[in-house]
Amino acid sequence: MTLTETRTFIERLAENVSQVDPLQLSANKIHILKRMVFDCLGGIVGAWRSGELNDLVEKIASTGGSPQATLWTDGRRLPASTVVLILGVLGSHLEYSGSDSAVVPAFVLGEVYNRSGMDVIGAMVAARDTGGAITKLFASEYEAHKLHWPAQTVAYSTTASACKISRADVVRTAAALSLAGCLTPVAPFEAFIQGAGVKNFYGGWGLMLGLLAEQWSSVGCGGPMNLIEGNRGLGQTWLHRAITTEEVNAALPFEPSAGTTEEHFKYFATNLSAQSTLTALEDLMLANPSIEVDQIEKIEVLTYDYALALSKDSPGDNRISAQVNLPILVAAMIMNGEVGPDQIDTTHLKDSKLQDLASRVRLGQYPGASGDLRRRSRPSQVTIFLKDGNTLSTLTNDPRWGLSHPASDSELEQKFRRLVGSSIPAKRLDEVINMIWRLETLVSIRELIECMTLS
Repeated sequence: MTLTETRTFIERLAENVSQVDPLQLSANKIHILKRMVFDCLGGIVGAWRSGELNDLVEKIASTGGSPQATLWTDGRRLPASTVVLILGVLGSHLEYSGSDSAVVPAFVLGEVYNRSGMDVIGAMVAARDTGGAITKLFASEYEAHKLHWPAQTVAYSTTASACKISRADVVRTAAALSLAGCLTPVAPFEAFIQGAGVKNFYGGWGLMLGLLAEQWSSVGCGGPMNLIEGNRGLGQTWLHRAITTEEVNAALPFEPSAGTTEEHFKYFATNLSAQSTLTALEDLMLANPSIEVDQIEKIEVLTYDYALALSKDSPGDNRISAQVNLPILVAAMIMNGEVGPDQIDTTHLKDSKLQDLASRVRLGQYPGASGDLRRRSRPSQVTIFLKDGNTLSTLTNDPRWGLSHPASDSELEQKFRRLVGSSIPAKRLDEVINMIWRLETLVSIRELIECMTLS
């Protein structure tokens, strides 16, 4: 079996995966990937430390199976697909990190196959390139269909990572990518805004599916090569028309590894839709440190339409739902001076003072701030009206730690240390950090996984 002479989108994605050569990556691209590792691992450990998903983790782990890989949180040995499911669920919970689809499968399968740090880097690049291509092609359409678009792309990224690290050939990689595309679940955003527990699976399920797709492709199972372009393919599903050659070409990386760009890291433990508003509010609070809650008459937030729509549909009555609820988040920021995982837990959300302040927040659209995901700007203007008649106002066009104001290495490392806390002894935590910064030199990724496992 060989690829067709006129290559389809899936076949071209598979070729890109096979051609990724980590030895050809620039030092800067490798550095970007290391930054993503800190962010991903911190979010997972932080969710584990919260204890909020312990019962769910136990239920998933109880299915048992071959002891292939280490569950980083407690050192148990479970099937690789179960490990990535659990880690993905944990990584989704705090809404404080990203890159799970690049980091988790590469590390888990890197342990299974005893790969080097450089092999893991190659798998992360393959995941980033593939997920980026699907995002450029369909993310706006996923969003228009009221879906959680990152959940729709995870399986593709993970499949690419799994195929790269297992050293599957290009034909099997194409079969696995199409298989994952056929089986990717529909992930309605309603689960997120209503705070349903299934939202945590939006990260983990795609990770598990990607690993399974790679395994199943090894026995000849796969999807159609024209999955995107076919008359009844995904192009028609999401665009409701034939996809054009120009759209396909624009979505694909121009060269292997071209899609490995900087990640947007989250400064606040919220959905991206709230980051600009909280950035503007924090700027306002830093410039006016004497603001007291009882001095505030009302707060006006003008931001982009998608953020407003998510917030208005959200009851904000639990951690998940609150992660998109602007009044709740604004109130939490003013009362606590930050919005990390601890400020939107159950205890804080039930605080009557927080609820009262949230009731004084008014939402509106910032002029001209609209457009689909491909062309979106994310401005936010926050104005605080004081009871003495004075007003305080500020505007931001980009969230803190966004692409135009990236987090420093030191800031990401500090965030990682906060999330890990005392769950890893200080000396060993220093060793973990050192190994991540020299990831490309590790002979076996097992060295790092053993060091970072909590138990």
